[in-house]
Amino acid sequence: MKQRPADPWPRGTGHVILAPPGSREEWKSYLEPGGSFSPTVGSFGVSIWTLNVGGAIEATSDSLPLSEIRQRLVWASRHGIPDIETQTRYYQARWARGTVGTLAGNATLDLKSPLFADRRTAVVIRSVGPAGGAIRSLRWVGGQLVVNGRWRVRTTPPPSAVRMGEEGTAHWTLPRLDASPPTDWTGTSGWGYAVFDLAPAFSWRMDIEDSHPMPQTGLRYETTRSALQVDVPEPRFAESLDAQVAHLMMGLVGRETRPGEPTNYPLAWLRDGAYTVVALAHAGQLDLARQLSTYFAERDFFGGFGPEADAPGLALWAVEEVSVRARDHEFDEWLWPHVFRKAEFILEMLETQEPIRRPVRGPVVPKHWNDPELTLVCEPARDGMILGRMDWQRSLLFVNAVSYRGLLSAAALAERQGHRRDAQRWRERAAELQRAWLRALRPPESENERTYISGLWPTWVAVANRDQFRQGLEARWGQAAHHRWRVSRDAAVDLL
Repeated sequence: MKQRPADPWPRGTGHVILAPPGSREEWKSYLEPGGSFSPTVGSFGVSIWTLNVGGAIEATSDSLPLSEIRQRLVWASRHGIPDIETQTRYYQARWARGTVGTLAGNATLDLKSPLFADRRTAVVIRSVGPAGGAIRSLRWVGGQLVVNGRWRVRTTPPPSAVRMGEEGTAHWTLPRLDASPPTDWTGTSGWGYAVFDLAPAFSWRMDIEDSHPMPQTGLRYETTRSALQVDVPEPRFAESLDAQVAHLMMGLVGRETRPGEPTNYPLAWLRDGAYTVVALAHAGQLDLARQLSTYFAERDFFGGFGPEADAPGLALWAVEEVSVRARDHEFDEWLWPHVFRKAEFILEMLETQEPIRRPVRGPVVPKHWNDPELTLVCEPARDGMILGRMDWQRSLLFVNAVSYRGLLSAAALAERQGHRRDAQRWRERAAELQRAWLRALRPPESENERTYISGLWPTWVAVANRDQFRQGLEARWGQAAHHRWRVSRDAAVDLL
């Protein structure tokens, strides 16, 4: 990009995943605002170019201002994953992914554009894109383009011309003057490109076929939308709910709940994943949440920072939120030994006089491999509370809030299973922990931002002293508003 600043480049922001839930990260498609697309990680990029009568670029899907782009998920049917539809002043693009069998790795672009006397449309295959990779061979044969010997790309109606070559050569973005343009290209640089000059029409279809079959995901699901029936005056509320469920589901890798974009986070993380499982259960994706919850039941710790003290409480909360909705006695029986183990570990942390360590199982953030605290879960208990490691801090009130919730969640499942003594014991310890938590609700602990993301939902540990907690919340909101005002003021001063 530094060598060729005048060339068109991807915007590199606003990534959206389009993929079957549970698919491996390398099999997920990525799309950026404007409609630029990559069929899988490390494949290539597809961008849409609007050209003037001379063939020069007027705009690309990567250069259009974000304010001029409208993008939404669209379901062709109740089942399966959504399409992604993009609207701009030049065109409307709709990308779809295959979801069944050998078709799962395929993608389709439906493109519509008004006929302009002074403009035409092209679709360009490049190495760069939302999740691109080196292009070292291109071959036009039988009315389709073969990319790297793996991908087959064709358009309907057929293009008026296909031009290919190596990016970086002089005037590579402009039409060639060759009487017979080349029909194949190979190069070691990885900078191959192909431009489909679309024939004059109102609509076109581009099919991308992957010769490598995508492995089965192993997850069961019928739809990627919310199962809730929402009847509110603003239709965008229901659309937003469906979109959030779809994004959470399409980001799943097997039974792993990744804490963010799954290629950027190549591991499951318990803390963030607990919220994902609960969100899916609340949105009616109960069977899927149940499948995911077994990962949280069987594993006591997982995540990029090693074993952390908040893990048992969050896991208990997540599996109970699924269990109470599933109403399945056999599932509860299967959960019971895992719930018992985690609840008893919380009590162990509350009583320990020695540091507790646990082995690291699974991947962690590489820079922390040699950190001496990587295996540390908690230090000796203090003032009736867990002094646990969380996010490389000792977030006292957060760790104990979610541990309080975990004990209550475990007690609820124990009660349903007839383990009343355990239920009573855990509730009593939760009440003691809540009293200790309220005594500790003072600076500096009360000023930790994690205190205010857990004191109410999902733990409700702060409701016994709601006035004090509300004052803390209002103070933080006031500080945040003042900070936003100060940043806006400083920006205005800089502009002046």
